[in-house]
Amino acid sequence: MHSANRFRVTLRALSLIDRKFLSSDLRKTAFPNYFDEQRFNEKTISAGTELLRENWEGAVKAVLTERLGFESEKSIEIKDLVAKNWGEWKMLAESEKMPESKKPIFRHLEGGGSFKDVIPLLDSKSISIACRAGQSLQFNSLLAAEILKQNAANQKFIRVGGQELPVRLSFKGIKRELVVPPVFPKKTILKRRTFFHADKARARLDGSACLLEFELRKSCYATILIKCVQAMGAE
Repeated sequence: MHSANRFRVTLRALSLIDRKFLSSDLRKTAFPNYFDEQRFNEKTISAGTELLRENWEGAVKAVLTERLGFESEKSIEIKDLVAKNWGEWKMLAESEKMPESKKPIFRHLEGGGSFKDVIPLLDSKSISIACRAGQSLQFNSLLAAEILKQNAANQKFIRVGGQELPVRLSFKGIKRELVVPPVFPKKTILKRRTFFHADKARARLDGSACLLEFELRKSCYATILIKCVQAMGAE
């Protein structure tokens, strides 16, 4: 639908190092193309991590019992019911409170079926989000490992999805793209560039504040750029 996004951000209470970086170094700096918190929340991180570990019971339990924000009272009630009666598959399959769409999960488990086999029976949207979160966590870890290999002096870190991720990199010495394999039960691989630049960057300094304008190609996170700027200024 589009090739890039344009941003205008006001930064305040900047240090002298921040202002120097924004005025002279921003345009030539390569930023790590991490996924940011928008891709994660506690539930997706939990389910995605368990899928990566092939802990099928943990993944099923995360999807069926862990709450997200803005859920209906009915959804919360069902998740609490499953959490409190985990392992009581016959009771859950026969419960009048349980939606018909979820009962095949518990019937399968009651009959001795595996947790891996019921994963495709879970809500498809929840599983898709968990798989994408798992791939994103793995991508961030792989990219962080590639950056650390460069042994950059005075390395700085940002925190994303519970991980401490390095931000200083040399784009001349890093792979241009990383590939992450599919996360069961999905079959889609993830290919993603390892770094990005702020295109058409312009910093208008006004004392300790700055009006920062820049463009990023599709799929890059402006929040990652801002976090990196903040980390690099924290000398």
